[in-house]
Formats: sequence, C-alpha cells, structure tokens
Amino acid sequence: MDEDNLQETIDFVVSDDNSKKTNFNDELYEGSRYEGIFLEGNQYLLSSSKGKVMIIDLLSEIHGVNIKDTRVQFEEENFIKLIMNKRETLNWIKNYKLDKQM
Repeated sequence: MDEDNLQETIDFVVSDDNSKKTNFNDELYEGSRYEGIFLEGNQYLLSSSKGKVMIIDLLSEIHGVNIKDTRVQFEEENFIKLIMNKRETLNWIKNYKLDKQM
C-alpha cells in the first residue's frame, strides 16, 4: 500500500456502506463472486464490516489458491495501526524471519 492511498484506505474502512458506495464508487469491485462491498486494488480486494477488515488476494484466488491462503482478517483498529506503521511492521517481519533462520 502506497502512502498516497493510506488516508483513502482508512476512510474506506471506517465508512458505512452508503458512504462507501457514494465516495468510492469508481474503485469498488463490480463482480458477483464476493458478497459485500469491496475496494479493488491492483491484486487485492479490501472490505470492512462490523469492525472487521478483510483482505483477499484476488489474483491468487482466481488462479485456484486455497481460500485459507488468500484471505486475512483484522480488527479494524489493528488494521489501521498496521498500515499507519507499515515500515515498522515490515521491518519487524523481516527481522523475525532472520531470527527464525538463525
């Protein structure tokens, strides 16, 4: 997620369904495969409902990857913290993987 999209993503996540349809109309997923309102990214779909945020790796699902490996769900608050602290999160993951290899 680019810095350019950060505030827009947060606005989408915290919006009610009517606001999502109005304010993000050009970027909403238009297919019928998924129920709900999804913001469409380059490779992913993002939805939020009832305080939960779901990210779906759309391309992987289209190519037959199992759903358990293509979806992740967060509490809304945790998702916002995660994306607002993206660099720190990625560094932590990188260091965690390095520590596990040693």
